Parts: sequence; structure tokens; C-alpha cells
Amino acid sequence: MGIDGISIDKGSLSTILSNLKTYNAKTTAALLVITDLVAKSMEQYAKSNAKWEDRTSNARQGIKGQAYWESISVLVCSLSHTMEYGVWLELANEKKYAILEETIEKYKPEMIARWKTVVGD
Repeated sequence: MGIDGISIDKGSLSTILSNLKTYNAKTTAALLVITDLVAKSMEQYAKSNAKWEDRTSNARQGIKGQAYWESISVLVCSLSHTMEYGVWLELANEKKYAILEETIEKYKPEMIARWKTVVGD
């Protein structure tokens, strides 16, 4: 096969495509691992730095950090409450007890820096 004087045989093309598939699989796996590590770090930080006084510890223990591929091109890193009243801790009382947004903002630069080690600038 030739394009403007460039010749690629079928064996070379097959090797190139195989290498691209391997690169893609390794890259998506690495991004998921990095994102999961940051999600777990955010979870620990939020649990340790939550500003409310525990009554049952359910809210603090219910903070969860997760990472997952939502689709082929969307990698999700989430930090959330599992208790129904978590929304009140985050939004009521002029956000006096909020911890999730603060935590996400704190870890955002680390996430971006780690992703750049895999995909470059």
C-alpha cells in the first residue's frame, strides 16, 4: 500500500495497529489507577477534616471517593456522601460544615499533574 511515495506493508500496519491497541489499553488502565488513588486520598482527607461534630459517625464514614469509566471517553472521579443528610452538611448553614468541594479543589492540581505523567501536556 502506498501513499505519496510512502510504502507500508500489511505486516507493518498490523504491528502498528496492535501497538496502538496495547498503548490505549495501558493508558486507560493507568488513568483509572491514578484516578482511583486520588479518589481514595480525597476520601481520607474529607473524613479526617470534616468540620462537623460526630453524633453517630455515619456521615463521616459514609464519605466515599470513587473512580470509574462512565464511557470510552469519560473518566469519573467522585467524592460524595452516602447518608441522606449529607446534602444538608454540604449546603445548609451557609456551608459551615461543607468538606467535599474544599477537598476536590485541594486535590485537583495533583490529579492533573498525575494524568500528565501518563498522557503528557
